[in-house]
Amino acid sequence: MKDYLHTNHKTIKVENTRLFALLNDALIARDMPGMADIDSSMFAFCEKISENGFKVCLSGECSDEIFGGYPWFYKEHLANHDGFPWALSENLRANLLKKGILKEGTLAEYVESKRQESLKNVKFLDDNDKFENRFRSINYLTIKWFMNTLVERTDRMSMANSLEVRVPFADHRIFEYVYNLPAKMKLGMSKTSLPTEKYLLRKAFENELPKDIVYRKKSPFPKTYDPNYLSLVEEKMLNIISNKNSKITKIIDLDFVYDMIKIHGENLTENLFGQLMTYPQTLAYLIQIETWLEMYNIEFDF
Repeated sequence: MKDYLHTNHKTIKVENTRLFALLNDALIARDMPGMADIDSSMFAFCEKISENGFKVCLSGECSDEIFGGYPWFYKEHLANHDGFPWALSENLRANLLKKGILKEGTLAEYVESKRQESLKNVKFLDDNDKFENRFRSINYLTIKWFMNTLVERTDRMSMANSLEVRVPFADHRIFEYVYNLPAKMKLGMSKTSLPTEKYLLRKAFENELPKDIVYRKKSPFPKTYDPNYLSLVEEKMLNIISNKNSKITKIIDLDFVYDMIKIHGENLTENLFGQLMTYPQTLAYLIQIETWLEMYNIEFDF
């Protein structure tokens, strides 16, 4: 793309120690525990852009939400999940909590009630088939819940660095138009049963950009797998759970967390939040919770 458009690019490298340290900055910027290093990496990115003298930039966020860029739009096990398809983590979240805080099944019931409450607002077309109706439902949930999380994250991480990020794909005119287009058209399934993520968007730019760019495999937001970063969050979390004065120890299952760290997350069968928050981010999220509890003077009454 750089060569094709003759643009100037700058490579930004963020050290693991910096990424780890920025968990606190991201927490303060968001005013609550967020998406761990998914937030802190965005914070670092915006920080560097701002340091280079830029005050406003454009983001491609929100194209996935409206054009069908996520696997839960078409993968059966995700689309048919009784909950939010990007967060198949009810069991993990329940296991992280200390026994007795919630009655068994309460969390899953609450999640499902919120999903059903949202779906009451979805209006279906009379001649739509089951696939179209399911896509429309998931599309609405994604816009209302998932997209809001990401947009808020971008806004807070950027504004904390005196940078304004504009999101042209979130223009309500684009959303209102594309939302009502047939799902099979959006996924390029008119001639084949195989879906193509963001097919319409790719097709729209077919004559504007190189084919290998337009039809390349989607590259998700980078997740942290670096062993040095993992060591940092594991060591920090071990220090937290071994400290009896840590506030989070009152609400989490210490044995479950300790066993999880001991085998480096190999016992996890679910991600905390879709493809974005796996084992390292789960620990970083717990670290953010402990920091938040301390920083905001949160006390428990149970």
